[in-house]
Amino acid sequence: MKAPNNNTPPTGGLSAIFHSAAMNRVRTAFKLAAIYLAPPAAYWIHPFRHGRPLRENRSLFRALAATSLVLVGHEAIHGATGRLFPTGEDYLESQGLDPALARQLSDQTIRVRQHNWAGRLHAANDMPSAGVISGIMLINIPGQAHAIPNQGSLLNHALRYTPLREFVECPVMLQAPDVTARQMVSYLSGISPAQIERVQITDAESRLGVAFHEFRHCATDNRLSPTLTEGDADATGVLLLSRSLENPDIAKTFLYARALGRHTSSHDTALVMDAAMNDRPLPPDDKSVNQPTADVFALADMYARNRMAHVAMPAPLKTAIALQKVMDRHGDLLSPRAQRRAELYIEAVAYFMPTAWAKAQAMPLTPPNPAPR
Repeated sequence: MKAPNNNTPPTGGLSAIFHSAAMNRVRTAFKLAAIYLAPPAAYWIHPFRHGRPLRENRSLFRALAATSLVLVGHEAIHGATGRLFPTGEDYLESQGLDPALARQLSDQTIRVRQHNWAGRLHAANDMPSAGVISGIMLINIPGQAHAIPNQGSLLNHALRYTPLREFVECPVMLQAPDVTARQMVSYLSGISPAQIERVQITDAESRLGVAFHEFRHCATDNRLSPTLTEGDADATGVLLLSRSLENPDIAKTFLYARALGRHTSSHDTALVMDAAMNDRPLPPDDKSVNQPTADVFALADMYARNRMAHVAMPAPLKTAIALQKVMDRHGDLLSPRAQRRAELYIEAVAYFMPTAWAKAQAMPLTPPNPAPR
């Protein structure tokens, strides 16, 4: 009698996954790596291959089970290792600040990651997706900082709807310790560091301002539309630090750095910060922030092309002069928010480039008369 074959592979379920892994380790390793980097890769087998109906295609369900195992395992390991990083309270205490400020910024537990190998490795695995991993690795440039609110993690997102919601955490990547205040202003404004004549805050205050901004992104109240989200992080986070240290120049530096940004984007937050600093009503939506910016710089560019093409001066100074002329001659065509946006840009140039701004204002804008023949 023929002996029974005990090596017959299982026909389905999770046992098929482990049997496959044992029989062909290399192929399984490649497949699991593909699932990790791009979960849609789990569908590498067509559900109707060889004409079989979906219910008979066990390979598809094995792939889906493998995907689930990888994702759940990744989230469990990522969440557990995230608890090794210090909390927001620990970080503030290490900086000589009141730890209670962390709770004023966020109702979620903040975990602070530094720009070292452990922090960057953990940040690169915030989500097991090729696209997100690429984005996080790009943003891991030492000059950059970011926060991953609870919706950025599958596990944290799921925990929000369970009795374990107190375990929801928000990892934050801080700015690298070697980034100076001048470099920070350049990052936010897009202006060359060489054009910035003075910065009124210390490097430590600059890094704390970035940290408070990112801590605010962890708050439930920060779940707004893109521009208002960034505006709330600036207005709440940076203003809280400025008042805590009793240094108004911290808020002014971040306000004017934002004001020098010409493009409408989620970080076009100068109007939001300005309203918060002066106890005025905040803009109600993204359009009420971005549209004034678009209107103001469209007029400034038109004036510079038509009246200042012959003038040689750095771009920020030329834009500020053009805005000044537009406001003097056509300010009534602009909305109050657009007028204030123009004023903020001019104030920012004067704040960071006082000497160059004074010289630019004294330059004649009328082209010289051609020499007589």
